[in-house]
Amino acid sequence: MIIGVVILIFIFGWVNTFIAELIWDFELEDDWKTLGIHGLELFVALLAVGIPSVIVTYLFPSLLADIVLFIVYIPIDGYVAYVIAKQFNRPPPPVVPYAQY
Repeated sequence: MIIGVVILIFIFGWVNTFIAELIWDFELEDDWKTLGIHGLELFVALLAVGIPSVIVTYLFPSLLADIVLFIVYIPIDGYVAYVIAKQFNRPPPPVVPYAQY
């Protein structure tokens, strides 16, 4: 089970890196250490953000509550993933102006 969680954390890091490079044009490192830290941070953040969803689902167990929570949590989870990916974004190289002759 521990191996499965570790693999899941690396998958979280890789998927968020791929999506951040595809959608937001971030330049992220993709070595295994960075992917592991990235995935762990994203896993913990999404777990923390999802606590109210668990409480609402426990209090109102219905399909309607699940659909509403799914729709509400799409932008929330997306924003969390964006902020996590932004932390791992490499700064762009400095722009060197052409020499004026």
